Amino acid sequence: SSGVITCSNTVTVSYYPGVELQAWGITPTKATTTVPITLSTTVYNDGNTATNRSYSTLFQVSTASTGASPTDIGTYVRTAAHGSGTSYKATLSYAFPSVRTYYVRACADKSSATDTGVITEYNENNNCSAWVPVVVDGPKPDLTAGATSVSATPTEDAPTTFSAQASNISTSAAAGSFPLLFEIQKLRKIRLFRV
Repeated sequence: SSGVITCSNTVTVSYYPGVELQAWGITPTKATTTVPITLSTTVYNDGNTATNRSYSTLFQVSTASTGASPTDIGTYVRTAAHGSGTSYKATLSYAFPSVRTYYVRACADKSSATDTGVITEYNENNNCSAWVPVVVDGPKPDLTAGATSVSATPTEDAPTTFSAQASNISTSAAAGSFPLLFEIQKLRKIRLFRV
């Protein structure tokens, strides 16, 4: 036999009562030592009430994956009201001091590790993101080629010497040899006729 089976289900979505601030994730996850990058986290209000005052989001860094002995590296201050069910990006410019893997997290409504916050929330224990590894490498060579010059006016079927100066504008040396490519663009000659 054939027929139609109809199924239905009801899902009720509700917010936490009051304000509920949470920091989610850290980007980017790669950096170059001593070069400032913009760390970013998403701060979400999972409550049913908007914030009524400014508050800070704290960024911390640790050399341990567990986040042991973290260092406070700066804050982002939210001055506008943070509405229920909305999010925004909190950012911080920071330069990692050495080559290694660091672990970074952000904590909403905190200005320091000992700060208990200025916003009253439903749950005060879930304001921080997980510790996210950020791999920091050393600076890399940055090679550029200067203007090309020729030894003489080129003529057909005659050897011509092209030269250009290659420069490394990075503080990191370029190890070994590397090629310097010369390219020639052929221009089509157009003849004009008067009619």
